[in-house]
Parts: sequence; C-alpha cells; structure tokens
Amino acid sequence: MDRNAFSYLIKHELMRRKPTRVCRKWVSIYAAIVSIAIICAYAFLHVQIAFKPEALLFIIYVFPYFAFMQAYMMVGKEFKEGTHGWWLTLPYSRGVLLRSKYVAALIRIIQYGLLAFAATWVITILIQMVQGNLSADSLFRFTITESKTYLAMFVLVPFMIGFGLFGSILRVTQWRPLLPLVWVIYGLSANAMSWIPAVVLNDDGNSFFTFMQMPITQAEGLLFVAFLALSFLLGGVFLWAAVKLMNRQLIQ
Repeated sequence: MDRNAFSYLIKHELMRRKPTRVCRKWVSIYAAIVSIAIICAYAFLHVQIAFKPEALLFIIYVFPYFAFMQAYMMVGKEFKEGTHGWWLTLPYSRGVLLRSKYVAALIRIIQYGLLAFAATWVITILIQMVQGNLSADSLFRFTITESKTYLAMFVLVPFMIGFGLFGSILRVTQWRPLLPLVWVIYGLSANAMSWIPAVVLNDDGNSFFTFMQMPITQAEGLLFVAFLALSFLLGGVFLWAAVKLMNRQLIQ
C-alpha cells in the first residue's frame, strides 16, 4: 500500500482528542494527588531520611501493563465511539489497519517512556541536592542504571502491544468467552520482570534492580537483543492472529 497512507493512519491514531469534561475531571484529580505527593515528598526529604533514587525505577512495572491497555483501547474506542463501521470500511486491508494501530501504540509507549525517564532523572537530581549527596559520579551511575532498566522494560512492550490488539479483537468475536484467559495471561506476562527474578533467584524480586546496577557484558547485550527480537516475533504472531480473527469472525 501507499506508504503515505500508512503514515496517515498512524498519525490519525496519535492525534490528541479534545479533552472532555470527564477527562478534565480526572486530570484535576491526578493533579491533586501529585501535589499531595510532592508535599509529602518534601516533608520526607526535609528530615533527611535516606532515600535511594533507585526506588523511583519501580515505575517501569507500569509500562508493560500500559502497553497492553494502550493497544487494547485503540481498537476498543472504535466500538465505544461508534466509529468502527467507518474504520472497517476504509480502503485498506484489515492487516494494514491493525498494523497502523500497533505502530501508533509503540510510538506512544516510547514517548511516555522517555517522559518518565526524564522525570525520574530530574527528580533524582532534586533528591540528591536536598540530601546533599549530589555528585557527577553518583548521577552518572544512576543514569546508566536507569537506562538499562528502561531498556529491559521495553523488551516486553512489543509483545504486550500485539497481545493487546489480539485481546481487543477477541472481545468482539464469538471467541470472547476466552477473554478471561487473556486477562490472566496479561497479568502474569506484564509483571514478568517482577516474578521471574523472584522465582529463579529465590528472593523478594529486588534482584532485577541489583542486576541492572552491575556492568553489562557482551553476552548480556546479545541476550537483550535476542529477547527483544523474540518479543517482536510474539507480538507479530498475536497481530497476525488478530487479523485472522478480523477477517473470519468479525462483525461487519
């Protein structure tokens, strides 16, 4: 198909919609929560209680879950907003329609990941300034650890996006009784970085962050590439399965 048309479909998915009253309400609620958290953090830091910036890296556990939901809702909103008829009758194959959503979800997760990375880095600087232990060496070591941690998190994202698209299509076919199984797999796979180290190394799950602080070897770098390729492969398999469901089972 025309590459420009594919790019248009991706841009369409990434377009920001005008905030609704409900959206503004939740933004206000989250802003209030963040403000309270900042006040509590200031009080916490003001008394000079030791705080390790590595604790901020636990936010990475959110991204695999968010990747699934981002993809899941990209299809779900077509049915929720009543635009699925228009979407399905676009002059493109259903494979192209789903691939554009896959790429758009991937871009969106990368954007949010970069924002979270930058926010964590800035907060770490502020914490170390308040505690009086800011140094170029400590900041450099944390930046390396943060970079490796976010890259490790990203390994799960391609698979979770493909799985999310598959789940969203499954929900609107005659196979939707299998949806509870999808949610179970979703819960286990998205939290893989937490429970796999705990099971394999027989600890409390903190070994993942301990491992991220160690120097990376060439073998570990190759392992990362292999797992990333496997994640894209599995994501592609679920994307292919979603297309098959669309073509054979879907809803006109």
